Amino acid sequence: MDKMKSFIMKFVESAAVAKEVGSVENFKKWAESFTLEEISMAAIDDLVKMVEIAEDRTKIALIDLTRLIV
Repeated sequence: MDKMKSFIMKFVESAAVAKEVGSVENFKKWAESFTLEEISMAAIDDLVKMVEIAEDRTKIALIDLTRLIV
């Protein structure tokens, strides 16, 4: 899970997310604990926005995270 978290956080901090999605502070706040059971709806909204712009392996990782949450 640590590898997934670090991979996803690189994308969260990327210029692409900042440009295309904007602030994803809710997701960043949740990512501090990365506890699947405690994710807020606002953080899920941020996650969905990032899935929409992600490509390749990053999209797969975000979709995998979404599956774990559901």
